[in-house]
Amino acid sequence: MDISINNRFNKLEFLKGQFLSEKLRSRLLAMLIFFIVARYQTMSLHYLVYKGSMVMTGVLAGILILDSISKYKPIHYIIFGLFAVQMLIIKNPNLLYVYFLSLAFIDCDMFYVIKVYMVSNVIFFAIYMTMNITGLRETEFVKGRNDFGYGNPNSAFIAMFTIWISYLYCKFDDLELIDIVILLFFALLMYKQTNTRTGLITVVAVTAIIPFVKFLRIDNKFMKISITSIPILISLLSLVIAFVFKENSFLNDVLSSRPLYWNRYLTHPVNGLTLFGHPSDVKEYLFVPKLPFDSGYLTLMYTFGIFGFVIFIGLYSYTIYKLCSENRKRDIIFIIAIQIYAFAESMFTDIATNLAIVLIVTAMSSISLGRSCERRKKCKKV
Repeated sequence: MDISINNRFNKLEFLKGQFLSEKLRSRLLAMLIFFIVARYQTMSLHYLVYKGSMVMTGVLAGILILDSISKYKPIHYIIFGLFAVQMLIIKNPNLLYVYFLSLAFIDCDMFYVIKVYMVSNVIFFAIYMTMNITGLRETEFVKGRNDFGYGNPNSAFIAMFTIWISYLYCKFDDLELIDIVILLFFALLMYKQTNTRTGLITVVAVTAIIPFVKFLRIDNKFMKISITSIPILISLLSLVIAFVFKENSFLNDVLSSRPLYWNRYLTHPVNGLTLFGHPSDVKEYLFVPKLPFDSGYLTLMYTFGIFGFVIFIGLYSYTIYKLCSENRKRDIIFIIAIQIYAFAESMFTDIATNLAIVLIVTAMSSISLGRSCERRKKCKKV
């Protein structure tokens, strides 16, 4: 009888979570970050490694989520349910997958996460550089642009950028002139090889705004609203360019024909912009030859529809507002950098290239649906 009671009690304790020690949880979190990076970095390297990394991210995230089960609020389950319904409608699990992985990072030490993220990206970047130099993976891109074996020069610069922004994050509080020089030097060196204007413009823009973010208070009302509105403003700008300036020769030249491509996706007579989005392989059979989308915001809107876009951007903007309220400057500069880059690169909803997504889950914890319901009841009584 006693053994049976103890077993039931242990099962109940397991359902409450927190069965992992802090040391083991940190190690599993580090492994999860490594495999998140591996899934992205090996996409063009080896199919089995890519698939294996994806499976490992799911398993590790599942364990960490079970351990943190008591920390989630009703809003976390509601968003999960909404993304699950959307997945069933459009047969595209990517947004649900990203959200599922981000749940594993609730209440995590972001500094620790970024350090592991940086080291993981350095490992894979070094592997690609070595394979490219030794001829195991030769540059495939033409017109004198080096892709370092990534298959695309833009992908190579993004791989470097993940290291660049991670280093900036870790050094932000103690940033010195020599750090700025090092960061700009490697960005310029990478640009000379890849000729990726989007990456260089992002690096220069972020470097320019560092002094403003570093020395100004970002928790006042004006700054909070200004920074929070960035993803919404960039989204609106992207839509205006796609619909109004689609044939503007200057913008198409500067943005490598992106306005024209954006318009073709969004206005397609059969598979254009919709409420819920499209299957994950829509670009494979719809556009021949394949047209690059290269816009994080419009890719989000097109692939996951207006429904997914509104939820994601809403949560993302709320997270930015919370970070500003807490005056967390290193997190804000990290997010701003990704937002600028995502204007002309499809990297917004991939957790491997936008690790700021993991901050959304913690920010959501401050949304209490129960309190709002109680307030409504009190108002009715009055």
